[in-house]
Amino acid sequence: MKNLTDDGPFLVDTGMLIKAVKWSPNGNVLGVAGSLIDGPEGNKGTVQFYNAHGVHLRSLRVPSYTGIVNSVSWEGYGLRIALAVDTNILFANIQPDYLWAYFS
Repeated sequence: MKNLTDDGPFLVDTGMLIKAVKWSPNGNVLGVAGSLIDGPEGNKGTVQFYNAHGVHLRSLRVPSYTGIVNSVSWEGYGLRIALAVDTNILFANIQPDYLWAYFS
């Protein structure tokens, strides 16, 4: 939503059982943690990343016994995340796509 009285908010269907949602520190990326249900293979721990307009950027499959990512936390600069999975804490580096230009 752009504000509290927004008539056209962005709706995101993740296709997941969601356990945690967290914005990056700069507010550009939304991390959605939980389990993705793919049918006969069972639950798969996943973190999906969306931009501020609800566009899917990337998915991160996470190894786990239970198939659930319980929590996600961003580092202060937004370049690393910590994931609570089962009885473990996993760390991942984020490499954003930077737009570069050169004028001569």
